[in-house]
Amino acid sequence: MFAALTGLTCLAGGLSVAPALAADCTFDDAPADLSHISPAPAGTPADYARWVGAYSGDAWGGSALCGTFVVNSVDPKAHTAEVIYAHGKFLPWNLPSPKQYDVTARFIGDGAARLRVDLPWHATAFYTYAGDAVDGIYGSSKIHLKRIK
Repeated sequence: MFAALTGLTCLAGGLSVAPALAADCTFDDAPADLSHISPAPAGTPADYARWVGAYSGDAWGGSALCGTFVVNSVDPKAHTAEVIYAHGKFLPWNLPSPKQYDVTARFIGDGAARLRVDLPWHATAFYTYAGDAVDGIYGSSKIHLKRIK
């Protein structure tokens, strides 16, 4: 959703930000449209199907920017997923309101171990499936979002 923004790394440039929302970060802080989540079609390999769902939480490990990452659907033949990448508001980084971005992500590596999300502002996030969560890398930042749906 996640999740997190590469452009924000530049905007943050040396800001010291207290983790004001980190302990209380919820989906409501970085809302995304969950109405398009489709169960994986019958016969979809399990390593792809397990991704379908919504993940949310403190995207930046204490920065107070909340994120949501939604995998609406997967296409194992094309090795792609339709995803929503969303973040909450965070005034220190000039993010006055929550936003969401609908993008097509690509599975990379063996099977569906990792998901590459190319974002509209020419940045890339990588996610690894972690059971009831996804772990991500965005620039030098680590992202951890728990499954909410």
